[in-house]
Amino acid sequence: MHRLNGWQRIGIVLSVAWAVFLAGVTVVDLNSTFNEELERWKGCPRLGPHHFATWEDAKTGKPITLHEDGEKRVSCFVVQQRAAALLRDAGAGLIEPRMTVMSSQLAFAVLVPVAAVWLLVYLVVELTRWVLDGFRKGRSSA
Repeated sequence: MHRLNGWQRIGIVLSVAWAVFLAGVTVVDLNSTFNEELERWKGCPRLGPHHFATWEDAKTGKPITLHEDGEKRVSCFVVQQRAAALLRDAGAGLIEPRMTVMSSQLAFAVLVPVAAVWLLVYLVVELTRWVLDGFRKGRSSA
């Protein structure tokens, strides 16, 4: 059985640490409440996708956002009016806000950077070995 060297073990530890960090960010997002979310952005709230979680209406399953589809820029006043309306709707029970994990984005954010870094490191190591082998062969034939 092939044993892992120290660098490979460090890589595994860093890969696991990256996954745990992203899971922690997601848990923090899931623990925020709807009212906290709107209060956090009181000046000009922006309610939408977090890192890897998003708000949706538990009754309908539709996403809850302060921006309409296709809107590029909206005045702060309009966004504040929409935030107030969402709070009223939530208070009246018309909508049931809940946070959901965007699992595909979370998986992408965990796996793609880890795979890319592992590939890059292995390419650099092999390229370095190849270059150094060229110098060693040149020295032994001289």
